[in-house]
Amino acid sequence: MHRGMRKCLQDFLYIAVLIELLLIIFVFPITLVNRTAALSRNDREQNGRVATHWPREPTNASVDQSPLRVTRKNASQVKTFNESRELFTSPRLLRQKTTDPSENVDLWGCREIDRIAIGRILGKGTTKQVQKGEFDGRPVVVKTVSDRVNDITSCRRKKGKANIASCYRFANYKVLKEIALLQQLQHPNIAKLLGYCIRDESSGRESVRLVMEYGQPVEIRKVQWPAKLQLAIDLAELLHFLHVSPVGPLRIGDFKRDQFRKINNTLKLSDLDDLTADELSCTDQSDCFILNKDMGVPCIESVCKGFNTVANVKVAKERFFNTIFGRPPLSVKDESVDLLRVLSTEQVDTESLRNKIDLIKKQYEEATK
Repeated sequence: MHRGMRKCLQDFLYIAVLIELLLIIFVFPITLVNRTAALSRNDREQNGRVATHWPREPTNASVDQSPLRVTRKNASQVKTFNESRELFTSPRLLRQKTTDPSENVDLWGCREIDRIAIGRILGKGTTKQVQKGEFDGRPVVVKTVSDRVNDITSCRRKKGKANIASCYRFANYKVLKEIALLQQLQHPNIAKLLGYCIRDESSGRESVRLVMEYGQPVEIRKVQWPAKLQLAIDLAELLHFLHVSPVGPLRIGDFKRDQFRKINNTLKLSDLDDLTADELSCTDQSDCFILNKDMGVPCIESVCKGFNTVANVKVAKERFFNTIFGRPPLSVKDESVDLLRVLSTEQVDTESLRNKIDLIKKQYEEATK
């Protein structure tokens, strides 16, 4: 009796949260809504949200490298419904437009996505499988929930085949979260959403698909100094945007190079489902350390105030800036050494970071005239 009640309550929570997310997605003033609103009901069934078949799925997935976490060792790395609910119910989020009026964005629906020729698997994370596809000669990235991702396999072991629908429901919810974030957080250093298709979120794998720009892995050591410097500029611009985002300062919860791609010679964040607006909770100052170091983030009213932005900058140094500025040209060696020193010992805001890197760029350009 009690098990049945718990199951009903759990299913009710899943459905309520999903409906809330879908309402938020579709009430945003996005171009997709304007397009699909003009379609007839029959057209929508054929083009907008219903998919009847999918291209065959290849095998031999490759697993991403281990992420560098910025939270305490005993802090949970599993994103909860409460975290996502707070993100999507933020009044600041609801007030923002999701498309740039200067751009004529027409997102693909199920009919277009059905035409994508699915190629090799590019990677596999905790929730999603990432594959390369091709649409009318254009390379794209297709993200879906797969039977082989950790969220599904672990949930299946715990709940059994009889309750597998709830496993897919939660995993697909995270894909929906990324769709919403991609529509909201449009920036030159964030990969563009090209389209998505939604079926029944609990019907199994590939019931929710999102399609994004395709890019190349980020190679730092193999490129010349001007290209390295441009990577640093792009990353600094992204970190500043995340600091002043419409939903408040956002932290990249799974900050590693695999989350970024080089698209049209621009560094772009390509995986958003681990972005969080929540600051880390704390009981004392040591809980707010970043990578086991006190970076001056205070514990105030059980919250590490300003943690998100400071953590982004600190981990960016470890993942990118150390390699970029570790062996600079002699003309900017002193400035590069000073930048790494400051990032190691002090709390640097994103505006100051941009200014310091811009100064290095100007000095390098002067020396190479």
